Parts: sequence; C-alpha cells; structure tokens
Amino acid sequence: MQVIARQEYKITSVHPLGGGRLLLRFVNRTWVTVDFADLIAKGGVFSRLADDDYLAAVRIMEGGYFLEWPDELDIGADSLWRRGKPVAEEDVAALRNPPPSRVA
Repeated sequence: MQVIARQEYKITSVHPLGGGRLLLRFVNRTWVTVDFADLIAKGGVFSRLADDDYLAAVRIMEGGYFLEWPDELDIGADSLWRRGKPVAEEDVAALRNPPPSRVA
C-alpha cells in the first residue's frame, strides 16, 4: 500500500459529472472519479447525492480537506482519495465536457 502524505489528500478542483459521480483533482495532480452509487443505494443522508442538482452544489472546504454540500453533508478528502478511480490526464476533458446526446 502506498503511503501518502496528508498534503496530497488536498482537493484542488471538483467537477460534478451527474449520476452520483464526481471528478476530482488532488494537489499531487492526480485526477480521480468518485462514484457514490453504493452509498446512494444504502439510503440515508448520502442518498441525496443521486440528485444531480444537489450533487452540483458541492464546495471545497477546509483548504481542500473536505467536500461539503448543503445541509452540512460532507466527506473528507482522504476518504475520497481511497474511493477514487484514477483518470488519465488525456481523458479529463472528455469527462468534463461530454459530447451532446443525440435524440433518435
């Protein structure tokens, strides 16, 4: 297991992707996606993350060590780091700006 300094757990940017997913960048320049589907499925306070408008209300707090939503729902950067799936730098633009969906 890779040991990571607390400094590297700092979030520098967050981009809601919808569908209960976020794209995060950490201070060590690593991009990850975080999927909250398992937490949403359990119900409780995290079920609100299924609502794309609520998910989009996310803010970076405490200098990058937490993400927070309205009603004081928060999650620490270290937890998000562990949940995250790495994203290659060349794939970030496509995640942030998906092509428009086509109507059949």
